[in-house]
Amino acid sequence: MPLLLYKFVNNASFRYYLFFTIEEKFKFNKLTTCLFFQDCLIASVSDVISYGLATPLVLGIMMGFQSYLVIALFITVLVFVVLFQIIYPIFIRPRFHETVDLPDDDKRDKNNENLRDKIIKTLAKADLPYTSICLEKASNRTAHSNAYVSGIGPTRKIIIQDTLIDLLETEEIIAVVNHEIGHVVHSHLVWNSIEVLSIVLIFLIIFSSVYSNKAFL
Repeated sequence: MPLLLYKFVNNASFRYYLFFTIEEKFKFNKLTTCLFFQDCLIASVSDVISYGLATPLVLGIMMGFQSYLVIALFITVLVFVVLFQIIYPIFIRPRFHETVDLPDDDKRDKNNENLRDKIIKTLAKADLPYTSICLEKASNRTAHSNAYVSGIGPTRKIIIQDTLIDLLETEEIIAVVNHEIGHVVHSHLVWNSIEVLSIVLIFLIIFSSVYSNKAFL
């Protein structure tokens, strides 16, 4: 609990300075103080739940699988990473940003296609399965704009922030979406995960060596 309290104070202090000093200076910040602390509270509750579930699990593995500690902990981390990618767009991200299906607006081009039609066509060309194309309300927090692909397998979503739609024309938005689709097509998320898991594996090997050496206990 003291560690979580320290993390909350440290993160909240840094983020408050980031948003209300740096971002405010360049007119990007749209957060109110109330919304800022609401986000901090939700993040803290998520941390408490995560640590509360992870701590007994890790301790149980350390006690029950001492002969295969590295393998057992690595598999646990791997499962966590995969589950996080699946549940993030469904349960975590929506807690911070209101998300709705991208509306089928009336703004159509000479081919009678609107933004949603063009994105669907782009996804079909890339042969990329998805569950939904969503509009994310970011304008109440920031003036920054973004689009991204979130989730894997059955939870993959195409997310476009309202700030991006307000800023760019349809063809420019499609270009941004193509860039994000490229990350998926070229497996950048997979390679990033492999990089992180490799670092975790090295750490676990070192930790296991120290943990099993009675001189260090």
